[in-house]
This record gives sequence, C-alpha cells and structure tokens, in this order.
Amino acid sequence: MKKLLMIAAMALAGATMAMTLQEAAAKIPEAVANPASTADIVKELSPDDQVEFLSMLNAAIAKMNGSADELSSIFLAVNEAALKAHGKGNLQAMLATTFATVPPEHLTVLNERLAKDLFNRNADPTRPISDADFAKLAKDAMQTIATRASDTDDAAVRTTFALLMFVRASEGTPADLRNTLAETISDPAARELALNEWVPAAMGENTPKTYDPMLGASDVAADVPVPTSVLTIANSQDIVPLLSDLAADHAEYEHSIGMGIGNAGLPGFAPTINSRPVTKNEYLPWSSGNKRGERRDSEEPRTYPFQSIYD
Repeated sequence: MKKLLMIAAMALAGATMAMTLQEAAAKIPEAVANPASTADIVKELSPDDQVEFLSMLNAAIAKMNGSADELSSIFLAVNEAALKAHGKGNLQAMLATTFATVPPEHLTVLNERLAKDLFNRNADPTRPISDADFAKLAKDAMQTIATRASDTDDAAVRTTFALLMFVRASEGTPADLRNTLAETISDPAARELALNEWVPAAMGENTPKTYDPMLGASDVAADVPVPTSVLTIANSQDIVPLLSDLAADHAEYEHSIGMGIGNAGLPGFAPTINSRPVTKNEYLPWSSGNKRGERRDSEEPRTYPFQSIYD
C-alpha cells in the first residue's frame, strides 16, 4: 500500500509540474531566440498543448521583421526543435502543424531540410526500412497532414510540400511513391497539377529546380528564401531519425520482434487517422467552432508577449 501511495504521489507531482499553454505563451520570445529552449518548453506541455504552442510559435515568427532567409532559418530551427521534442504518439500531429502553419514560401526550405535532418530513411542504418514500410509510414502521416491543412487557403500546396519531403526522404524508392502520396490530395484538379507540374518542377526533373508553380498557386507575394543562404544563417542542424517515432504513433501496432520498423518489425498495415484537428483558439480557421474554411475577422487572433528579435 505504501508503495502504491508513493507511485500515486510521484504521478501527481509530475502532473503539477507540467507547464500550461499560458505559461508557454509567455516564453515565445525565448523559444524563438533560442531553439534549444523551444525543445525544453515543448517537453513540458501536454500533447494538445504541444500542437497549439507550435502553431503559436509559427504565427509569431511570421509577424517578425527580417529577410526571407532570416525568417526561414528561424522557422527551420524552431520547428525541428519542436518536432524532436514531441510527446509520445504526437509526432504526426506536430508534423501536420508545421506544414499547416509555416508560410508556404518557407516550406520551400523546410521540406528539403526535414527530409534530410529528421525523416531520411537511411538516417539510422541499424534500422533499415523496406520500400513497403516506408510507403505505409509516409501515406499514413500524409493523411494526417492533409486533414490538418484542409482548412487552410492553400491546402493542396501545403500537402504537396509534405509529399515532396517524403519523396526526398525516400531516396528514390519506391518509384511510385509520389502517386501513392498524391492520393491524399482530395481535389482531383490539384492532384493532377501536383503530379504533372508542381512536383517535377520542385524536384528539378528535366528543368531547373523551381517552386514557382507551387508558390504561384498559393498567391505568395513575399520574398522567397534562398536555401543556401538560410543554411548559412541557421548553421547545420543535428540529424535525428524520427521515422520510427511516426510508427510509434500507433500503439495498436503488433510486433513480432520488439519495437521498430523495417527489419525490426513494422507490421503489414498502417491504420489511417482521419480526425479533424482541435483548437481552443476561435480565431484559427480549424477551430471546432468554425465551419470548414471559415475565418474570424479579427486581425489579431491572439496577443502574446512577443517582441521581434529584429526590432
């Protein structure tokens, strides 16, 4: 009995130590200025609050003063730090938030770096991943990303940026991966554009690499960052393999050989998550109180104690 009471007391203490979303919001300037602190804050939040906090961070960065390259470097560092610090079973939701809330012009950099830094299939040679397993993981994550982006003005473009990330992370196989992932784009016309124009141009297939067709479709008026300049500002990011964490998002996976993916035992199925995102912020378009696509009229969805580090 005494042992059970001690365990209960420890669990209660852990619960009271968790950071609230309001407390995290007060730390936005610190998180943006120092991505290492972003990870520390995210780890103290509940899964739902982790998602909301990352959305808040990206909204704050988007309002900052700075060049396109400078802002991209901040989006990159902060989002990678937040993704690495995700709670158990929360990586898909966090990744979907990145693609739904980072402005499209900065996703030109993030799709390439996330593919290399966090989701490359060869990042962990001790856990090889078969083509079939990689396709299952990618499509399952893409379903969540597409659902999360569905309430934005440029859902197909954002979903295609995620598709590009997984295609780059796949290292070229399976050959039909882009077609498989494009099935998550609900608009048939946009799906055809993605496969026939956007993806080939972004991958530089038979033409100089360019994101212009995608950004034109989302009416981007801002300057577009230059990836090489962004990396010079951001410095190199640590490579942390997260593919196995995408698999771990599903507790119902059955394993014949321990935990893991590829030869370590990913099962022959990947259940699809198709739930709508939830937020307590009534000004965000995916608020449960809004109709699909509806936006509030306020120019200031939320106010936070934030000051641009470039001011």
